[in-house]
Amino acid sequence: MTAFPLIGFLSQALILFSESAPRRGSSGRQLAETAHHGPIRSPGDINTQPGTKIVFNAPYDDKHTYHIKIINAGGRRIGWAIKTTNMKRLGVDPPCGVLDPKEQVLMAVSCDAFAYGQEDTNNDRITIEWTNTPDGAAKQFRREWFQGDGMVRRKNLPIEYNP
Repeated sequence: MTAFPLIGFLSQALILFSESAPRRGSSGRQLAETAHHGPIRSPGDINTQPGTKIVFNAPYDDKHTYHIKIINAGGRRIGWAIKTTNMKRLGVDPPCGVLDPKEQVLMAVSCDAFAYGQEDTNNDRITIEWTNTPDGAAKQFRREWFQGDGMVRRKNLPIEYNP
């Protein structure tokens, strides 16, 4: 028996390995391959106004509403969703949506009345999650976009309560 069949096998394995190895996109970012969906591209950036935190001012015996602008600064359509650490006190409307490149949405974050100083508010925040929508998808939000093998990005906005 000669070693030539082994060499042929090794060269085939090397070709398969190099074809399945991560590639770099035109922006220099690494692209991963999936079996059915092609390359996974990192979602672009979003901008929010305000950019770093949400501030609610006393008194807290009434409901307060704060508006946040979410802007898709990237070049691809994204699906976005809001999570909150305190669903009893904090509400968001709309809680999710789809944004085309450079499109923006105004959403409301509401804080229900509560007894300030008697409840823990230290870890209150909202988190904006976003991911690229599949190519050709309708402009209608789908929760499963966040459950597949695509990349999901997050931005935390802490909530500050002024007494």
